[in-house]
Amino acid sequence: MDRVTAYAGALIAETDPLKAQQNAMIALGWAAQSTLGTATAVDGFAMTPTTPASLVANLAPGAIYQAASTEATVWSSLPADSTTLVKQGLMRAVDPITFTPPSTNGYSQAFLVEVQYADLDTNPVLLPYYNAANPAQPYSGPGGNGQSQNTARLGIVAVQVKSGAAVSGTPTIPTPDAGWVGLYVVTLAAGATTITSGNIAVYTGAPFIPVKLPAVPAGVQSGQWIYAVDQGTSGALIAALAPTPTSLPDGMEIHVKTANPAAGSDVINVSGLGALPIRRLGGAGLPLIGDWAAGDILTLRKIGSNWQVASLLRSDVLSLVTGSGQVPVIVANPTLYVRSDGSDSNTGMANTAAGALLTLNAALTKLRVYYLTGQTATIQIGLAGTYALPSNIPAGSGTILIQGNASSPGSYTLSGAGTGSGSAVLGIANATVSFVGVRLYNTGSNNHTILSTNNALVRFDNCQFSSVGGSSVAHIIASQGGSMIIGTNNICDGNNGYFGYALSGTISMGGSALTFNSGPTFSVATFAASTNGSVTFATGSSFGGAVSGPRYTVNLNGVINTFGAGANFIPGSSAGTTYTGGQYA
Repeated sequence: MDRVTAYAGALIAETDPLKAQQNAMIALGWAAQSTLGTATAVDGFAMTPTTPASLVANLAPGAIYQAASTEATVWSSLPADSTTLVKQGLMRAVDPITFTPPSTNGYSQAFLVEVQYADLDTNPVLLPYYNAANPAQPYSGPGGNGQSQNTARLGIVAVQVKSGAAVSGTPTIPTPDAGWVGLYVVTLAAGATTITSGNIAVYTGAPFIPVKLPAVPAGVQSGQWIYAVDQGTSGALIAALAPTPTSLPDGMEIHVKTANPAAGSDVINVSGLGALPIRRLGGAGLPLIGDWAAGDILTLRKIGSNWQVASLLRSDVLSLVTGSGQVPVIVANPTLYVRSDGSDSNTGMANTAAGALLTLNAALTKLRVYYLTGQTATIQIGLAGTYALPSNIPAGSGTILIQGNASSPGSYTLSGAGTGSGSAVLGIANATVSFVGVRLYNTGSNNHTILSTNNALVRFDNCQFSSVGGSSVAHIIASQGGSMIIGTNNICDGNNGYFGYALSGTISMGGSALTFNSGPTFSVATFAASTNGSVTFATGSSFGGAVSGPRYTVNLNGVINTFGAGANFIPGSSAGTTYTGGQYA
C-alpha cells in the first residue's frame, strides 16, 4: 500500500491526509479484486416482509463490491481519477421499500430491486479558515464566504426499484439497468394488500457471495457450487449454478439432479451459457431413452463442445451384462406408432405422419433394442387401414401389445397369406403378445393365421378373425408348448378348417364371449385338441351366432374341458368326435 511521508517541522499540505485515505482505499480495492475478482459481488441485503405484513419489504444492511472510477469527480484538492478500481459500498441501515400493486383487476406486475455502488459527498460543515490578515480571527468558510462544505466522501449502495409491465398473464421480469445489478424480484397481483415471503424471489444471476471463507472447506466437500437441480423440460436440461460461471472450460465438472427421464439426444444449458449435447462416457454416442430416471444425479464433465457423463449409463451396463453388443433402451412401457402415411425412417415416437412408422415389421425391429423386462411395449396403429402382418415377433421377457381400436376392429386390418404350406402367417415363439382391436385377415388358404409355440403366450381382445378359407388350417393354433387366450368380445366371420387348434399347446377362454358372424364353416371342427393339447372354457364362456361343421374333434390324449357344459356347448352343425385317447368333458 502506498503511504504519505511527512517530516518533523515540515508544513503538512491538505492533500496529505486525502492521499493517505485514497491510498488506503486503493489498497483495499486491490485486495477485494484479488479475492472477489472484478465482477460485481454483494453480501447481506436479505429482503423480508414487514411484521405485521404490509406493502413494504425491508432490505437489510449489506455491502457491494463493484468496479468504479477511483474518483469520479474532484475531491477537495485531488483531481478526478477515472482509473477503474473495485470499490466497497456500504448500506448500514435497513431500507424499507414500498411497492404499489397494479390497479387493473386480473393483472400482475414484477418489480426488480437493483443496486449499484455510488460516491456520496455529504456531512456539510461551516469550516474555519486561516486569516493571514488577522490570525486570531479565522474566516468562516473559504475566504470568509460563510458557505458550508462537505466533509465526507462516502462509498454507499444506491438502491432503486425498476417496474415491469402490468399484464394479465405471467409478468415479465425487468432487466437491470446499465451499471446496476438485480437482487430481488417482487411480484404482486392487483388488489394485493400485503407482501409475503412468497412474493419475494432472488433475481436469477444476483451476485451474492455464496459462502464466507470459514465455510469454504464444507462447500468444497458438499459440492454446492457445482450442483444444480434441473429446471428444464424433457430432453432439454437447465442447470443454474450459484455463483454463475462466466465460461465453461474443458474439465469443468458439475452434478445435476434430473427433472425428467432421459429422452434420447438430450442437451443441457448450464447457467444460460448455451445448450450443448450430453454424450456417453468417452463421447462416443448420445444417451438413450430411459438412461436415467427423474431424480437421478448426473455427473457431467465439459469436454470440447459436449458434456460427457462421467460414468456408465444404464444401457451401457445392460449391454455389458447381456453381452448382446447392443445398447438396450430403458423406458417404462414404451409406445411406437404405425400409420399408413408414416415412414420406416421415422422414430415411431409420435402419432403423426412425420413421427410414425409405416409397417409393423419396422416397429418390431425397433423394439429389439428396448429392455422390456417387466414392461409392456405398445405398437399403436394410428390410422384405420390395412397393414401387413409381421413376419415374426422377437422373443423377449416383456409384453408386446399390438393395438388398433377396440370399438371398430374391422377398420384396423392386419393381413397376410404366409409362405409355403402348413406353417402360419405369423408365428410367435418365446414371447408374450396381445392383440387388441384389430382384424386378423388370412388372405391365403395354406397357412394358419396365428401360431403360438415354444412357451409363447398370445391373447386376443376385441379382435375380428377373417379369412378366404382353408380346408385344414386354423385361425389360431397353439403348438409345442405355446398358449393362447381368447379374451373379451372377439368375432369370427371367416371359413377355415378350424377356429382353434391345440396341438401340444393350450387354448383357453376365460369366461368371455366369442361371436360367429356370417355363419362361418369349419370343415374339420370349430375347436380341436390333439397330442396332449388342451382347450379349456372357463365358467361363463359363451358363443354367439351359427357355425357349420363338426363342433369338435379330440384325439391322441388331447382334452377339451367345458366344465360339464355338454356335448353341444361348442357351436357347430354336427356332433363332435373323440378317438384314440381324446377326452371331452
